[in-house]
Amino acid sequence: MKETTDREPTSITDNVQLSLVENGNLRRTLCIEKHHDPSVFRQYIRLYEGSRAERIDFYNEIDWQSTNALLKAEFPLNIENEKATYDLGIGSVQRPNNTLTAYEVYAQQWADLTDRDGSYGVSVMNDSKYGWDKPNDHTLRLTLLHIPATRINYTYQNRQDFGFHCFTYSLLPH
Repeated sequence: MKETTDREPTSITDNVQLSLVENGNLRRTLCIEKHHDPSVFRQYIRLYEGSRAERIDFYNEIDWQSTNALLKAEFPLNIENEKATYDLGIGSVQRPNNTLTAYEVYAQQWADLTDRDGSYGVSVMNDSKYGWDKPNDHTLRLTLLHIPATRINYTYQNRQDFGFHCFTYSLLPH
């Protein structure tokens, strides 16, 4: 529902642990561990040297136990454009900011926000998530996990995304 998408997000900032888990010549990796309600989030941010230096990978391990919740990765960018481009697998489509009837966009492996003048942009790539939204001219959001509120006695009530999840998304400027 659009009301869920429009709610002010809750940032998970309490009890955050940060550690350097890889410190090589070509890659450094930070691990950020967070807890929210019964869910546990472990994110590995991979920074590269050499030919991959512009790309940042976010590898995620999540034990999702939260009910009636929507988890999104938010990318507030220093870019201004009311339209973003989304990968459809067989082509791409441009869509504007969220509207009352179009607020979650299907896309396969990437979404791109390029400045209006075309001088700079950022692509967000991912390996397994398919829902996106764009609340304003500067922000892309990737839907990661969702357990919606359901009717009582619904067969799959609060079970859709429960459990352990691993996935990666990446930022690549152009």
